[in-house]
Amino acid sequence: LNAAGIPPGWFREFAFMHWPSFSQKRWDYLKRQSANRFVHPPSPGIFASDQDSSACSRLEKCIEHNHLTDIITVSRINFLDFLPGELTGLFGFSWQITLPVFVVLLIAVMFGVVLGFVWEWIREHKYRRDAVVERRSREHLEKELGASGKSPKSGDDVLALLESR
Repeated sequence: LNAAGIPPGWFREFAFMHWPSFSQKRWDYLKRQSANRFVHPPSPGIFASDQDSSACSRLEKCIEHNHLTDIITVSRINFLDFLPGELTGLFGFSWQITLPVFVVLLIAVMFGVVLGFVWEWIREHKYRRDAVVERRSREHLEKELGASGKSPKSGDDVLALLESR
């Protein structure tokens, strides 16, 4: 209903409609104003499917009852059917997996997490590269300082400057 701009409760009665102060004329005016905002999309935006034909037929009846046939399309398919019906006859077998929905969702979440980690690792590559270059430069400078014979004095830097004068 939200996708079509239809307000909640459009197809039902409310308890306030039986109150003594309820104005049917005002209610009809508000409903007409709201009906002007309905959206009629050119193609369905919501696709529903199930393997159970009785579930699909019940859903289709519910969609027709709520006048949402132009928004929701119902089909009886298995999303985990890897070979279309035309190719199964060609190969002689069907690659089909039957899993509970929670397993499919769990696999999808795990795949998303792994993909996120890989993406983050690739994104952070330039920072790791810069850190390696800086570390090598620091180690090279420390070697040069050690080779010149000057050892940094431990302690306070201000005292070290005063002693060197």
